[in-house]
This record gives sequence, structure tokens and C-alpha cells, in this order.
Amino acid sequence: MTDAELWELILISQANAATYFAIFLTLVSGYLVVAYSVGSRLLGSQVSIVNVLFIVSVLTVGFATYAALSRASFLLGFVGSEYTSPLSAGINYYPIAGLAMLAMKLICLVFMWQIRHPKRQS
Repeated sequence: MTDAELWELILISQANAATYFAIFLTLVSGYLVVAYSVGSRLLGSQVSIVNVLFIVSVLTVGFATYAALSRASFLLGFVGSEYTSPLSAGINYYPIAGLAMLAMKLICLVFMWQIRHPKRQS
């Protein structure tokens, strides 16, 4: 496989990761809007349904993002050094992206919890 073909696969993997991340941000934004606008009025069963759908969706999309970035990082190891740039080394930091997405998921769930359980004014 030529370097041009490898770079094409790397760029396709990066584009897929960017698409998955955009979907992830859409899910997170939608969840936060729902939590803020109607979270305090939802029944416990409704919150459970929303949370399960959110968790399954973001985990699925998060795994796809992680896999696409991991694939790009793997393929980068086969490209000749004369075609790599210092910026392409950032592809190897895909575990940090995975951890950041996991943190965002948890922050969203905490946000819903805080909306549903406001602190009492004394």
C-alpha cells in the first residue's frame, strides 16, 4: 500500500471521528436542553428512559469515535516519516479524547441530577 493510500485511509478515519464527535455533541446538547427545560417536571420513570437512551447513545457514538481515531493512529505508524508532520502526532492522543468524552457524559448526568434535586434555600 502506498503512502498516498495510507493517508487517504487516515484522513477518512479522522473524518469519521469528526462526524461521530459532531453526533456526540448533538446528543449532549439535546440532553442538556431537555434536562434544563423539563428535567424538574419529569417523572422518575421518564428520567430513567431519557437517561438510558442517552447513556446507550453516547457510549455507542463515543466508542465509534474512539475506534476511528485509534484506526487513524494505527495507520499513521505505516506512513513514511518524510510525509508526517508534527501536527499528525496529535492523532496518537486519542485516549485523551475518549476520556474527555467520558467526562462530558458524566457531567451531563450530574447536571440532570442537580436540576432534579435543587438545593433548598435556607
